[in-house]
Amino acid sequence: MQEIVIRPHAIKRAQEMGVSQADIRSCVNEPEVSYPSHESYGPNNWIAQRGGIAVAYAIELGIIVVVSVLERTQDQYERAS
Repeated sequence: MQEIVIRPHAIKRAQEMGVSQADIRSCVNEPEVSYPSHESYGPNNWIAQRGGIAVAYAIELGIIVVVSVLERTQDQYERAS
C-alpha cells in the first residue's frame, strides 16, 4: 500500500463534513470509482469516490497526497479561478 499524506486543507474539509481520516484512506485505497482529474489540474491528479465522499489527490514521487475532500456528486466540479 502506498504512503498517503493528507494536507491540512483536506483535514479541515473532512472535519467540516464529519469524515474521518480512515474514511479518506479507504476512499483512496478502495474507491468505488476513480478517474483522472481535469487536465487543468496537471498530470497525476485523481478523484476517488466511495460512499458519500470524493477525494481529490495527486501522486507525487510515489506518494499519494490528498488535497481536498468533497461531497460526492454526479455534477462536474469546476475549478475556481
